[in-house]
Amino acid sequence: MYLKSLELQGFKSFPDKTLIRFGDDITAIVGPNGSGKSNISDAILWVLGEQSSKSLRGAKMEDVIFGGTQKRGAVGFAEATLTLDNTDRALAYDADEVMVTRRYYRSGDGEYYINKQSARLRDINELFMDTGLGKEGYSNIGQGRIDEILSLKSGDRREIFEEAAGISKYRHRKEDTEKKLEHTEDNLLRIGDKVSELELQLEPLKAQSEKAKKYLELKEALKGVEVAVWLDTLERLSAQAKKAEEDYASASFVLQQAHDDLDRLYRQAEELTQTLRIRDGELETVRVKVNMLSATHQQLDGQMAVLQGNVDNNRSNIARIEEELKGQEDRSGGIAAQIQQADDRIAEIEKLLEEKRQALTACQQELTTLTANAQGITRQYLELRGKESALSADIAGAQADIRGLEESRRQSKQRLEELDADLNSGASRRDEAKAKLDECRAQLRVARENVTAANNTISGYTLRQTTRTKRREDLEEKMREVVRTLDAVTARTRVFRAMERDFESYNKAVRMVMQEAQRGALRNIHGPVSRLIRTEDSCTLAVEIALGAAMQQIVVGNEADGKAAISYLKRTGGGRATFLPMSNIQGRALQETGLEDCRGFVGIASQLVKTQDAYRGIVENLLGRTVIVQDMDGAIAMARKYHNRFKIVTLDGQVMNPGGSMTGGSVNKDAGILSRANELEKLTLQEKKLQEERQVLEADLQEARRQCDQVEFQISAARDQLREAEDQVLRLEGQEKQHEILLNAIEEAE
Repeated sequence: MYLKSLELQGFKSFPDKTLIRFGDDITAIVGPNGSGKSNISDAILWVLGEQSSKSLRGAKMEDVIFGGTQKRGAVGFAEATLTLDNTDRALAYDADEVMVTRRYYRSGDGEYYINKQSARLRDINELFMDTGLGKEGYSNIGQGRIDEILSLKSGDRREIFEEAAGISKYRHRKEDTEKKLEHTEDNLLRIGDKVSELELQLEPLKAQSEKAKKYLELKEALKGVEVAVWLDTLERLSAQAKKAEEDYASASFVLQQAHDDLDRLYRQAEELTQTLRIRDGELETVRVKVNMLSATHQQLDGQMAVLQGNVDNNRSNIARIEEELKGQEDRSGGIAAQIQQADDRIAEIEKLLEEKRQALTACQQELTTLTANAQGITRQYLELRGKESALSADIAGAQADIRGLEESRRQSKQRLEELDADLNSGASRRDEAKAKLDECRAQLRVARENVTAANNTISGYTLRQTTRTKRREDLEEKMREVVRTLDAVTARTRVFRAMERDFESYNKAVRMVMQEAQRGALRNIHGPVSRLIRTEDSCTLAVEIALGAAMQQIVVGNEADGKAAISYLKRTGGGRATFLPMSNIQGRALQETGLEDCRGFVGIASQLVKTQDAYRGIVENLLGRTVIVQDMDGAIAMARKYHNRFKIVTLDGQVMNPGGSMTGGSVNKDAGILSRANELEKLTLQEKKLQEERQVLEADLQEARRQCDQVEFQISAARDQLREAEDQVLRLEGQEKQHEILLNAIEEAE
């Protein structure tokens, strides 16, 4: 067996990959100071498993990584590969050539490989034991090593001779075995303590098991009852739904019949309105005819009055003429008397003539003249009388004509006035009828606009009703969902609170002490550790595993309070419990450095736990030397780095115990006391949030229902307005036709 080659990369002064080949004829490596001769020796020692940075001439292990220069940056890892010829099988490895590789990162993680297969540091040490090549072997003697060996005690020098004699392997195995025995004894002691504690918990656990079984049985029975209740409720709801559907169908049928009856009534109303319009038209025609007949009758009455006046005038004229005739007869009688007197005068004159014969001749001419004058006068009188009679008749006729003409003029004037009045009345009636028709049409237009507006309003209200009904149904569904969730959360919260109140899952001694403290018989009992701490859900399982049985340890004020509780347990036979006096317990902090740089580091357990300041010392004492990491690989790497000096717990509950032992397996994440407390806290918050949400939903649902009722009322009012508007349209349409018929009749009459 001999060294064939050494490959370096990133190790101290070798930033680039450097391959140094050794043959069986290489005796020494020479070079100036600072060229890296000692770094090659350190690299060989480092590959063989050296863990002391001081032996490698550095302050810390990170110093073996190339740190960079002014012209070249630092690298992230150091790697060295040692290749040995093993054809003689000097190494207990079935290969002609053995390649041992060590790689170290700045994060603190390290890796070992044998022939490019991952290995442990222990595997490297065992491989080189009794060969003189180990980190403590005599084949690698550094500067000052001879003086150090000579100055060592005999016991220390013994290791070198044992390595040379080939028995160091057995010594190391013996030491490992002794350490394992010590750890086993410690584990046996802890197991004994746990067995004793578990024996104390066996009876309470048995009772709890029976109670849990009974609880599961009752829970199964409850599930069956709930299923039965739900089925019964479902059947009742189905029946109610079916009845509601039947009622809805019946109501729909009745509503349809009502709509049909309403439509029929509307049609009858339209027919009656049409008939009424026709009757109104006929009535208006008859009224116009009656008015025309009345006018004709009045005209005839006027004509009759005129004729009656003519008759009365004629009668008065006749009477007056008769009186005038009588007067004329009287005047005629006077003329006759005058004629008689004239005759008598003539006779008297003749007598005088005869008597006075003597004057006859003288007076003959005068007598002839007088006789001629008398005859002319008589004729003239007769002519005058005839003219008088004719003139009287003409005057009477003229006066009658004048009176007739005056009467005719008066009647014509009166008729003209009547015609003007009738004409003015007809025009005014026509204008009035036209004005009423225009007014009716304007009202009809407004009524139709009201119908359109009412339909638009109903459409808007219907759309709003659909939206609000959808929102109300959504809120009702959400309310039902929230109520179901709240009932389930409330039921779980009630169960968890009952378990917390009755200290379920705690051993009998803890239950008895806490119940006695609640009654006031024991003082300064602060409660189990699990009741005094809280942590994030992600770390709950890890903290529970880290605490273990300490979860049920009871925190008290001082030793006297713990003594009183122990006396109570002894007196009542309640079992055993561990008490933590706050006056005595001191915190223990982890002094290791570089934990934050380790892969998967989450935190120190005591720092991940929330508690009151008064209990911080208890928490530091229980969890101050426990580290929480993400996974098992991170825990193993950290345990190797710090030589198993403290407890490491993963988030899923796997444990690396001090000394190197490992505890792990499957864990029920929801079965822990701390998990239950966290779950109760979350359920309480969820219950409060759901109650607040239910109150908000109740207010929103009430508002939604009010808005639905409001829009239904608005739709009902709008439909009433629509019916009124439609009725008004029908009425106004009838009035419009009546006014049109009346206006046509008036225009025809004109």
